[in-house]
Amino acid sequence: MKASETSLRNLLEGGKQFQIPLFQRPYSWKKENWETLWEDLESVCK
Repeated sequence: MKASETSLRNLLEGGKQFQIPLFQRPYSWKKENWETLWEDLESVCK
């Protein structure tokens, strides 16, 4: 796995396919986790 920086725009445009490692697949977020993430993203974009 190789990590590299990218912009939110590049991530959302869907030009790349991202694979989640097997050890992370069973993990799932609850609604409150997504809400916190979304609020953080909104605060960065303002």
